Amino acid sequence: MVTTLIARIVAIRLVRFAIVGLLCLSLQYLIVEVLYTQFSLGAFVADVIGFGVSAQLNFLLSNQFSWGDAERVSGSALFHRWLNFLGVAALATLMNAGVYALVRRHTDGLAAIVCAAVVSTIWTFLLNHYFVFQPTQGEFNSEQVTTE
Repeated sequence: MVTTLIARIVAIRLVRFAIVGLLCLSLQYLIVEVLYTQFSLGAFVADVIGFGVSAQLNFLLSNQFSWGDAERVSGSALFHRWLNFLGVAALATLMNAGVYALVRRHTDGLAAIVCAAVVSTIWTFLLNHYFVFQPTQGEFNSEQVTTE
């Protein structure tokens, strides 16, 4: 069934997305904490920088690993995919930084970054799955899955 294949593709991508996300979140947390505690940057600015840096690594890993089964693109199509990814990341950055700055007033850095990550993660996965790394019809027709 096509729906079974779609569900399996989504599940695999979700697990890969989580792995990449945890790696990038760790990098973001390190950057934010250093900028916030060592360089006295405001929480919002520190998080924007940390999130922006981790987003670049996230694109590379997402393109190769999280959505590695998606249609391979190169040249201008890859550039277009990267721009779409950055657009999603830019809006997620604003959501992430706003939540982080708000929550950071009331708790420690790790709790704040996790809360911010939940909001931006939901946004990012859905738009990457359905827009940036949009599956082609060929992906769904390439394998027959039976449910027995």
